[in-house]
Amino acid sequence: MLIYFLLVLLVIANIIAEKMLTKYAIIGSENRNGKRYSLFLDFLVGSKFLIVFAMIFLATFKAVGVGLDTVNYYNYYEELRTGQVVLFEFTSSSFEIGYVFLNSILAMLNLGFVFLQLAIALITAICFSFFIRNLSQDKGMSYFLFIALGTYAQSFSAYRQIVAMSLVAVAIVMIFKNKYLWFTLLTLLAFTFHSSAILCFSLIFFKFIKLNWKTILFFTALTVICFFGFKQIMYVLDMLFGVDYYQKYFANQTFLMQTSLLDILYTVSLCLIFGVLYIFRNRLKLDKSQTKQYDFLLLMFLMVPLIRIFGMALSYQTLVNRFTLYFFISLIILIPLFAQGTKGTKYYKFVVPAVYVIASGYMYYLYAVKLSCGVASYEFIWK
Repeated sequence: MLIYFLLVLLVIANIIAEKMLTKYAIIGSENRNGKRYSLFLDFLVGSKFLIVFAMIFLATFKAVGVGLDTVNYYNYYEELRTGQVVLFEFTSSSFEIGYVFLNSILAMLNLGFVFLQLAIALITAICFSFFIRNLSQDKGMSYFLFIALGTYAQSFSAYRQIVAMSLVAVAIVMIFKNKYLWFTLLTLLAFTFHSSAILCFSLIFFKFIKLNWKTILFFTALTVICFFGFKQIMYVLDMLFGVDYYQKYFANQTFLMQTSLLDILYTVSLCLIFGVLYIFRNRLKLDKSQTKQYDFLLLMFLMVPLIRIFGMALSYQTLVNRFTLYFFISLIILIPLFAQGTKGTKYYKFVVPAVYVIASGYMYYLYAVKLSCGVASYEFIWK
């Protein structure tokens, strides 16, 4: 928990330093011709270099024991590197072709496992920095949420899925730039790292859907239909992506879980957050393009509680909740946009501190109570 606390402190320190240095015309694009301007400080603080460097460093040099899935990925990589498993063997591997290809390239060069962690850390940091820099109204807050809400921690354990999520984050930027071919290619690439990314092709339609109560009812009804037609959906997926590829997970009793009170409360809290963001939607001071972005991201976030409810109904919430991760990243941009929309209103002075307090509380729950992804007890690789 301590390492994540120190990381968010670094983000907060960067936010404070950036405001002070901008105020005194030391950094900022608008001050580049000024006498006080410092290119070095602008790069160090203004570009969030220290934050990105710290994230890459921690994700690269973590011990193999940090993260629930890390040992399995380590064993697979070492088998490739030592010749126990054939390089670039896509058909017999249980992993997707993109992940097999990345591992095979590094193993062929006889590089240590730390270089795989470095590659994943770089992909995560670069892609999400691109996501934040292009879409966020408050980049400092977005980096804070990226860490506090647990997305960053996925790079410590869920190697395949964090790469897929990172590519989807860039694909979302392409949607707003109207570069739909790039969106398609990036989502396909994400699919080669984690097959669950197939669901993200739906995002391209979100841009053209008008958000209102009818839309909410439609997606709620669609969730109910998916529940009752679950077997048929699995059959179609198996036909498209391989016999029993998905059904094997649902046949595995390991993933079968009773819904706990905590699961219900967490899902209800997500519904309440959506309700607040939707109710205040028409009271925010946003321009036309920002409103479109807000509606798109809010629609993305709606998928999170709906997918969780679907998972609880099946009693496979742990397995199904993996799909929510792609939609949960919307909060990294949506919450700062919401805060920006309250600027100039009586709510602004309350909203911004509330975001940091609530997100910090969630981070404590995630790492100290829930022990999510098994990354709470951080250790360096050289220990």
